[in-house]
Amino acid sequence: MMRLLLVIATLFPLSAFAELKNQHSAESLVAAMKTPISPEAIRQAREFDDKLMSEGKVGGDEAYLVTDKRSAFVNNLVTKLLIAMNQDTRQWVVRVLDTNPPVANAFVTGGKYIYVFTGLIKQAASEDELAFVLSHELGHSLLKHNERQRQDVTTTVANIAVLAALLSKKRSGDLKDFARLTTASYSRGDEEEADAIAVAI
Repeated sequence: MMRLLLVIATLFPLSAFAELKNQHSAESLVAAMKTPISPEAIRQAREFDDKLMSEGKVGGDEAYLVTDKRSAFVNNLVTKLLIAMNQDTRQWVVRVLDTNPPVANAFVTGGKYIYVFTGLIKQAASEDELAFVLSHELGHSLLKHNERQRQDVTTTVANIAVLAALLSKKRSGDLKDFARLTTASYSRGDEEEADAIAVAI
């Protein structure tokens, strides 16, 4: 473990770790909100959507596109949220998906697509509760979480720890735990930021 820490310290000076704290600063969030979603993120999201629509599967499970009144309801709600975020609603795509058994979830992939499962619509106690969840997901895209995570030093450090775990029989478990903790803290930060955006909206 000590050797790994020495390697990390050599590859990443303390200034790189100082940047880590700044990833979730108010200044970083404002900058992320002011920056448009990159063409690369939009392209990747479009490719994901094309694949989902052609295969009809999410995470290996069958998913069906819903075009009834549930879709109209969600599209209307998302339109209101996007307007509140000063977004051009014509650039965003909302997909309502049905699965068996029902899934209570919504997600984005970093571009301008939002996916909402019918299980979530049914389970939401109120329109406000559903609006909060959808705002949270939109917040992930608007804050560029996928792109920022790829640029974050913790992701690189975690990847090095995973590689070291593969090479070390004695410390494999410790290194994998270190990698999980490193990336988990970033994920918690993302979730807190998305919650803050949702509350603001």
